[in-house]
Amino acid sequence: MFKLWPFFAIYLVSFVFVAIYWINHHNQLTAARYVNARLIWANNALLFALSLIPFATAYVGDTGIAPFPTMVYGALQFACGLAYNLFVSTIGADRRDDGEFMQRFRPRRMQDLAALGVYAAGAALALLSPIGALALYALVALAYLVPGLLAGAARRRRTH
Repeated sequence: MFKLWPFFAIYLVSFVFVAIYWINHHNQLTAARYVNARLIWANNALLFALSLIPFATAYVGDTGIAPFPTMVYGALQFACGLAYNLFVSTIGADRRDDGEFMQRFRPRRMQDLAALGVYAAGAALALLSPIGALALYALVALAYLVPGLLAGAARRRRTH
């Protein structure tokens, strides 16, 4: 059973990433005013990048969280982040005249750009410390999960 921990660890990290992208994708699509060719292609780029996660996950798990596969995994997370940023930017460009939307949009964009930096740093770190790189990738996931959980708890307190 202990031999399976690398598979489970990377699978868990990957599942959390896919869940976060799924939730954010849904939230962003509801913010879109309309669908056009740019949004469809940006969406397809995101879906393609995300479709590679199982391959990178298996590669890392099969090699016991070795340096190079963990770097590849980080590079893929970076690519997913870039694709997500393209997707979000496409929606933001169509809503740039909506002050209320842009007020909520800008801080989140900063978080998305910071995540790209952490993915890049994690990919580089993976060559020296794959576990350290996975910890950085997991921190990105926590940075997206914790605010949502805290906001949900605050909403529940206000309604009770």
